[in-house]
Amino acid sequence: MNVKRTQLGLSVVELMVAMLLGLILTAGLTQIFTSSQKSFRLAEALGRTQESGRIGLDILGRSIRNADYWGCTRHEGVKSYLDTTHGSYDADIHGFSEDENIQTVAVAVASAGDSAVSGSHVLTLRGVTGGEVRLRSEMDNVSSPLEVTSVAGIQKGDILLLSDCSGGAIFQATDITAGASPQIAQGAGGGVSPGNKAGGFEKAFATGEVYLPYVHRYEVRENNGRFALYLINGSAPAVELVEDVIDMRIQVGEAASPGDTNVASWKDASAAGIDFDAVVALRVSLLVRSAADNVVETAQELCFPVWDAACTDASPTNWTATDRRKYQVYSTTTSIRNRLIPDITGS
Repeated sequence: MNVKRTQLGLSVVELMVAMLLGLILTAGLTQIFTSSQKSFRLAEALGRTQESGRIGLDILGRSIRNADYWGCTRHEGVKSYLDTTHGSYDADIHGFSEDENIQTVAVAVASAGDSAVSGSHVLTLRGVTGGEVRLRSEMDNVSSPLEVTSVAGIQKGDILLLSDCSGGAIFQATDITAGASPQIAQGAGGGVSPGNKAGGFEKAFATGEVYLPYVHRYEVRENNGRFALYLINGSAPAVELVEDVIDMRIQVGEAASPGDTNVASWKDASAAGIDFDAVVALRVSLLVRSAADNVVETAQELCFPVWDAACTDASPTNWTATDRRKYQVYSTTTSIRNRLIPDITGS
């Protein structure tokens, strides 16, 4: 007689085999998840550093190309009529004239105690924007108000440039008259600081355009471990442009003399004796890092800046990270466009 046997449970061996298979599958899934997470974090870090590097170089490249623009004249023909004896006068903010030994393109090295990261380079660019506002009629005399086509965007106290093809005058608007016959007053007084020198311009302009001068300073700052590239526009508060830029280095292309348009030599901006009036191009190198740490297996080694003589074929790195963030170096070479245009103004 056959007896039908019924399965009543699992044996210990079967249970152990099932548990082993489950552990193997779990370990495999965990490994896949961990690898995917690492790949995602690395890709995200790379994407963010690329974005920061691209935006930073784009902003700096555009600003360098447009620097040293003074309308229908050159910097040598620009004279300042601001009152340099006034207590509020600050050459870093109000200085534009070559007579004051003001450099329209300059690079300095930040030291301990500066607002910028120590050892990084600080880029200062000067020039003007605008030009849509023009004189409607010839000035009656060197101190008379400017009869212009519009005063839109211009306020009392603004520093302005009046420029024609024979020269330019930096002054402060002491009063604004809107309406059908807009005017800009430029005499002494007016309750503005630093104000204008007494006596007016050297000449009464017959024609010309009115521009807004600017002083743009670019530097890398650190605040509680957070780094970024900043813009300081004159006396206005600093504006954060690009996050996670931790260092900026600049090399200058210096011509044989001011007015030449060919680079005679490339020099690190920290070198002594650079004639910044003869600089016609800049190389900028940015060191950018990811916001997140622990995204690479080991601390990176890079060459920064890319032109450093310490980087050779035998030893291609000169900089080592102190953490496991993703670091990238982004570099560009940009000419100062307004210094490559031949002088046809005679100014």
